[in-house]
Amino acid sequence: MVGTTLGGGVSRYNGLHGMLLDSLVSVRMVTAAGKIITVSTTENSDLFWGIRGAGFNYGTILEATYSVYDETAPLVLNADFLFAPNASRAILEYFKTFETGLPDKLSFFVLATYSPTMGGSVIIVNAVYAGSQAEGAKYLYPLLGASPLRHNLSMIPWSTINSVSFFGSEPANYTCPTGSTHNTYGSAVHRIDIDTFQAFYENYEHLTSSMSKELGGTVYFIEFFPKQAVEAVPSSATAYPWRNITVHM
Repeated sequence: MVGTTLGGGVSRYNGLHGMLLDSLVSVRMVTAAGKIITVSTTENSDLFWGIRGAGFNYGTILEATYSVYDETAPLVLNADFLFAPNASRAILEYFKTFETGLPDKLSFFVLATYSPTMGGSVIIVNAVYAGSQAEGAKYLYPLLGASPLRHNLSMIPWSTINSVSFFGSEPANYTCPTGSTHNTYGSAVHRIDIDTFQAFYENYEHLTSSMSKELGGTVYFIEFFPKQAVEAVPSSATAYPWRNITVHM
């Protein structure tokens, strides 16, 4: 959690609570000179500015203090949609409608992969809405209109999101496997260019389906989070420079 915070810390609740670094109150850290110091808005404030966004470069964090929030929602709407590859443009066009303002309680994950157990190349869209099913479902009707192969909408406790989302593909007691090497690459954009995303996906789908044995386990993620509370913090408040990001990949 601390490492994520120092790099920014994005999540489904960005629209309501901002990033993790915005909740950081102070840290105790060891500097390169071997000194143990407290860093906050009142002590070593310039360093506190720097560690929030570029914190991996300044020392080793021993402990961190955060502001916490009351429970955001006792139950959230979890919605999963399974699509064939030919739905990709319709999904992108749907996301484009939210480019300038995703509702602050709504978030999306998109997973594109080749899965023999699912019949080949598939796209799974997971949506979470931190409110009632009636409120959240009205934003999701266009996805139902895009002819999903399968879908499910249900109200669940927030604590079960990881095990329930994506049609429950991750066991409740899941831990990261050992001895399994994967290359991970990330990027982010401010604007959704449908043609660019579509061209990338078509090439990705062709590669993973034509080399399914060699590229087994390869996934392409899109994370689409609201940013109202993120952008409410002045860009000069921390070293983190990308508060206007729309989509993480």
